[in-house]
Amino acid sequence: MTSLNTTDNLSEVINLSINAKLMGLHTFMPGIVDKFNEDQKTVDVRPALKRKYDDGALVDLPIIKNVPIGFLQSGEFLFSFPLKRGDDVYLLFSERSIDTWKRQGGGVTVNPNDTRHHDLSDAVAIPMAKPVAKGLVPDKDHVMIKHSQSEFKISKTGKFAMKG
Repeated sequence: MTSLNTTDNLSEVINLSINAKLMGLHTFMPGIVDKFNEDQKTVDVRPALKRKYDDGALVDLPIIKNVPIGFLQSGEFLFSFPLKRGDDVYLLFSERSIDTWKRQGGGVTVNPNDTRHHDLSDAVAIPMAKPVAKGLVPDKDHVMIKHSQSEFKISKTGKFAMKG
């Protein structure tokens, strides 16, 4: 953390203030599932990026509890799969509190009832992240669903193939 002295000018003071405020602004980052809460359909997630200060100090961000899982869903259709400890996810942070939305949402506009912005507690986990070096190689000619040694492919012409 940077401190001020009496020789700092106004622009330095403003920049330090803005940087301090931005340190608590969260928008998007990778995370690692610490626990899958199957009954609540949430995960506890450890942010995969540490907070780094101007002086070089690194600090682990806390595990975020009871994060809603953002599976692909529309109407009565859902694409889901089980999650486990160690799985990678993307964390998206809402611009406003999602506490009321988690209790009452689903096609309803709600009052956030809080003034916080981009807070760690307002995360949604999207189970799609994988570092490029560890991810599966996508098939450029097919839509593919793969699990371990099994796979299902659909080509552009509508032909499909199954293995496993």
